[in-house]
Amino acid sequence: AAAAGIGSEKIIGMHIPAAAGIAGQAFQTGQTTLVDEARRDPNFYDRIDGVTGHQTQSVLAVPLLVKGAPYGVIEAINKLAGNFDERDVALLEGIAPSAASAIDNARLFAAVSRELAAHERAEVEIRTLNKNLERRAKELSAINQAAQAITATIDLDTVMQLVLTETQSLLDV
Repeated sequence: AAAAGIGSEKIIGMHIPAAAGIAGQAFQTGQTTLVDEARRDPNFYDRIDGVTGHQTQSVLAVPLLVKGAPYGVIEAINKLAGNFDERDVALLEGIAPSAASAIDNARLFAAVSRELAAHERAEVEIRTLNKNLERRAKELSAINQAAQAITATIDLDTVMQLVLTETQSLLDV
């Protein structure tokens, strides 16, 4: 979903199966996974190196847990000689709970926003339907009144004046 570093623009939005690679292992176990010489690891997912043109040396994957369940993974990839150390592990493990909470809150907020937007659209539609119903009721009432008035008299001038008055009222002209 997100990536940073040289060549990262090539992998943003790339579909990576949840169980794939060292990050997938961290996701499935819910445990931090640190692998030196990552390319030799049987779980190594080489597709990212293929896309970016880099050669991964070591990988540090920390699961993002929400209420104890894996929600995602922060994966740090070292392309240089050398490996991640315990300080790096502590740093990512310190960031992970806040990141997981922020991502979960953002998703919840987006879901609530979608629900509110749908509710607002429904309210607008209901108001429109109510206005249409009120107008139709007014029209039917005017037609009924005109019909009663017209049938109550036989004077042509009165009938025409009643028709004109009801038409004017009905069309608001």
